[in-house]
Amino acid sequence: VAQEAELVAPRLVSQRAGKLGSLTFYDLRSVDPSDLVYMLVNGMQEQQRTIEGLQARITALESKQ
Repeated sequence: VAQEAELVAPRLVSQRAGKLGSLTFYDLRSVDPSDLVYMLVNGMQEQQRTIEGLQARITALESKQ
């Protein structure tokens, strides 16, 4: 999942080394859930502003008829 997220939002992904049993991994990637929530909330706020702007344009166009 982190590798997929890294393609669209690289700042959400951190990379580190770690061990799993006797194996050592040097390229472990993870996504910080709090960063993801922050990004999603900002995206929703931007979407809401777009919706409100479009609603205002529709209202203005309908009032001209």
